[in-house]
Amino acid sequence: MSDLPEAQQLIGRRILAHAQSRCDKFSFDPFTIMAICNCIISVVKLLYMCYSKEKMLSAIRSDNIIHRYLIRKEIRKNFKGKDERKALYKSFSEVSKTLSERELFDLMESIQE
Repeated sequence: MSDLPEAQQLIGRRILAHAQSRCDKFSFDPFTIMAICNCIISVVKLLYMCYSKEKMLSAIRSDNIIHRYLIRKEIRKNFKGKDERKALYKSFSEVSKTLSERELFDLMESIQE
């Protein structure tokens, strides 16, 4: 898991902690965190293609329809259980609204590397 940049790991752990509080099927293992980070990376890359950096920040925070669709699509690719997907979707939504501007910029920089 040391291959993942610190910004991605921190956000992945926050999402996993939220998901654990909603569904007992999650554990703090490296593969789950990597799957969550893969979802994050895919969503941010797709949003980056559609928006400028500033508009992307507001798109992530506002939880618009494109953002919700992309998150659901990526979660479906990586997680099969309905309860897991539902818990992760809500966790992504909660955490994305609470991310600071610095965390979002760090995340974007780590993905562009």
